Amino acid sequence: MKLKKSLWTLAVAAIAIGIAGCNLFNPTQSVDIASGDAEALTYEGYLHYQKTEYLEAQVYFDKALSADPRSSEAWYGRAKAILSMQPALNVFELLRYARPNGTNLFSGFQYMTDQQAYDIDTQIDIVLREALDPFILLDTTGRLDGKIRFAQIVDSYSILVLTKWGIAMRNCQLNFNDLVTIDTSGIHYNMNSNTCGGNGMNSFEKFIGATLENPHMVAQVLMTAVPQELTEYITPAGFEKAVEVGAQAYLETKDLVTGAAEGMTQQLGNLFNKADEQVAGSDQ
Repeated sequence: MKLKKSLWTLAVAAIAIGIAGCNLFNPTQSVDIASGDAEALTYEGYLHYQKTEYLEAQVYFDKALSADPRSSEAWYGRAKAILSMQPALNVFELLRYARPNGTNLFSGFQYMTDQQAYDIDTQIDIVLREALDPFILLDTTGRLDGKIRFAQIVDSYSILVLTKWGIAMRNCQLNFNDLVTIDTSGIHYNMNSNTCGGNGMNSFEKFIGATLENPHMVAQVLMTAVPQELTEYITPAGFEKAVEVGAQAYLETKDLVTGAAEGMTQQLGNLFNKADEQVAGSDQ
């Protein structure tokens, strides 16, 4: 009996040594999360995130980034925590707005109330400004560790920027009289004013960047807005290629189109001025 007891004691000790050596129950290899170990702090952040303690999770992700600013996992966790603290940003709701009746990409945004549009737009701004835009800038300039890349989260990112674009188009349509004004000096477009709820073109260009980063993911997101009756005529590979080619074509022609639009606006303004002068002359 003594021998068996001794062997059991040795076995327990061996298992304990094995656990300590492999760190199976502490995958961050750290004993104390207050030690400044970025991996340990990130791991603790994810534990709080899983318990829906998002503010506490963000605190640990911030500590992790202070310890290691290159930690893409901490940046990613921080973005998830900030996103989860925005009550208006439910992914299923956002996708529903993109296609309520299967007719066009932005039809659902017309049915939002002004308060809904404001809340969603404002909260997307918070997520982009405080989490995603800094992460993307660091990742695309090679200043993160590469464990999590922008290309891996393009689907979520594209939903956010497409939603912001959709809200801008909604506001433009509802406030068309404020968007386009005509006077004796010409035609004036207020695309970047509060009339459209922010810079819609900026959101669109962010979407183009996401598309070129990972066309496959973006195509999957856009397919949710394709009317059901058309999906049988579209192959996933063909749709993905069309999305990628379209994004590339936009970048290649952006400057040309912008210049042409500015030129057309100036020409129309000159025509209105000339007409006004003629009318004034005839009155005399």
